[in-house]
Amino acid sequence: MLAGLSSNDVNLQLEAATQFRKLLSIECIPPIEKVIQVRIIAHFVRFLKRFDCLQLQAMWALVNVANHSPRYRDLVLGCGALLPLLPLLKDHAKLPMLRNATWTLLNFCWGKPQPPFYLQIKHAFPALAQLIHLHDEEVLTDACWALSYLSDGTNDKIQAVIEAGVCPRLVEFLTHPSPSVLIPALRTVGNIVSGDDLQTRVLML
Repeated sequence: MLAGLSSNDVNLQLEAATQFRKLLSIECIPPIEKVIQVRIIAHFVRFLKRFDCLQLQAMWALVNVANHSPRYRDLVLGCGALLPLLPLLKDHAKLPMLRNATWTLLNFCWGKPQPPFYLQIKHAFPALAQLIHLHDEEVLTDACWALSYLSDGTNDKIQAVIEAGVCPRLVEFLTHPSPSVLIPALRTVGNIVSGDDLQTRVLML
């Protein structure tokens, strides 16, 4: 499988990526440590930079590692997975890819302790600010959950969310007909009003 990932043959790469993704999705004690030991995460990060069918396999595999624990999430981020993901969040013409990329970003933002904020996650705010202006409920839901995780912290984290310019749109979501969008938007707003007086005032204007 590792040889397949390292191959120059696209078909072999895809087959190996699929096998690794299935291996990582096993619910009963996923063999993540063995996968990390053979250093395949770097291969999947490299696949994110490609514009063919390997992108989707790479996202699923990286999420299967990242959502296992904050330690594994930080390991994936430390391998540089965030930056090559960001361009995929701008391709609004391919909705299935956009949905998967937003879901991947959500998994990079979840968990406590929070992911490396200023070294990594701060680069995601421009993308999140654009995503919440789309009209796909699945994308909106995942983007709002990501913002709720990122705003659940100290005042400097809240300020970073405010400076992303997302507050007016979050207020609009408080009347959204879908609970899947309303609930994470409400949680994010709640996190923001837990900040200092100036931060709370932003939502009152």
